[in-house]
Amino acid sequence: MVFHVRRKKIDDIDLKIIVELQQDGRIKLTDLADKLSLTHPSVYERLRKLIENDLIKIQANLNLPKLKLKAAFVFMNLENTATLSKWLEKCGNCSKLVLMGIGSGRYNLFVVFVGESFNELKSMIEKNLEGLAVKEVHVSYGEIIYPLFYPLRINVDCEKIVEEICSRCAFYKSKLCRGCSGILNTIKTTIIT
Repeated sequence: MVFHVRRKKIDDIDLKIIVELQQDGRIKLTDLADKLSLTHPSVYERLRKLIENDLIKIQANLNLPKLKLKAAFVFMNLENTATLSKWLEKCGNCSKLVLMGIGSGRYNLFVVFVGESFNELKSMIEKNLEGLAVKEVHVSYGEIIYPLFYPLRINVDCEKIVEEICSRCAFYKSKLCRGCSGILNTIKTTIIT
C-alpha cells in the first residue's frame, strides 16, 4: 500500500520554481524541469498548487516608464473602516489603480494611481475624495522608476468597462477621465521597434 504525503509548506523546490518564473514567466515547463533536475509532471503539479492556492499568478505586466505614465502616491488617514469600504467601492475596479494597502502610523491607507498626466491624476483624486470621511491626505506626484513592470489592468472592451465601472465614477462623469480608453490609447500608440 502506498501513502501519499501532502506537503503543507512551500519548500526549496517551490522557491526555485518561483525564482525561475520571475526571471522568465514564459519558460517552457520542460525547460524548467530540466533546469531544476525534476520531471515535467512534478513541476506541473507544483506550479498548479502554487497557482490554485493563490500564491503566484502568471501574467503580463506592463512597463509603466516606457508607456510614460505618471503616478500619484496618495496617503490618507481615514476616520473609520466604512470610509475604506466607500473608497474601495469608488476606486477598487479602476484600471488606473496600481496598488492599495493599509498601514500604521500617520496614514492608514496608501494608494498608487497611474494616468496620462499629473493634472488628470490630481483631478481624479480630488473628485474621488469628495464625501469621504478622511482626516488627512498627502499626495505626491511622480514617475515610477523601479520596478519597471506592473500588473496594470487593461481591457480592450472599454465600452463594457465604462458601462459597468466608469459610469459610476464621478471623475468619469465630469469628463476629467477617459476611463480605461486613455491608458489603452497610450498603449496602442507606443512604438515597438
